[in-house]
Amino acid sequence: MAIAVDHLAATIVTIAAPFAPYLVEGGKKFAEKAGESAWEQVQKIWACLTSPRDQNTDPSVQLQMLSANPDSAGYRAVLTEALVKHLTKYPELAPELTRLVAQHPRVQEIVAEGGTIEDVVQKLSGDGRQMIKSMKGGVIKNAHQES
Repeated sequence: MAIAVDHLAATIVTIAAPFAPYLVEGGKKFAEKAGESAWEQVQKIWACLTSPRDQNTDPSVQLQMLSANPDSAGYRAVLTEALVKHLTKYPELAPELTRLVAQHPRVQEIVAEGGTIEDVVQKLSGDGRQMIKSMKGGVIKNAHQES
């Protein structure tokens, strides 16, 4: 079953956002911190995405915006929209990107930014990481992680 373009784009942004500053800068130092395999996987995803050199749909500008603030929901939305446009124009990329995304370690994040999150459980099976974080006065109550 084919994955919807908007879901694939949102998944790619979720995976790539923490790496955005390093994708823009070339990021060798990051590989030392985050682990070589995760970094290599994100590089493969980005290389596949940008293989058709198209000035009209190239998402590099939106990635640069996100690199300034990888936690920004607004910048993530802008990059997601750009990827949807790009993947709609180049649907042949979807199968390879779907395969690469499936190989990426799973990441679950709960982020409260200026609001309140209550009664949440993260359940993760297999490899990956879970994170709970509060920013800008956000409050998290009764959150649990299970693996």
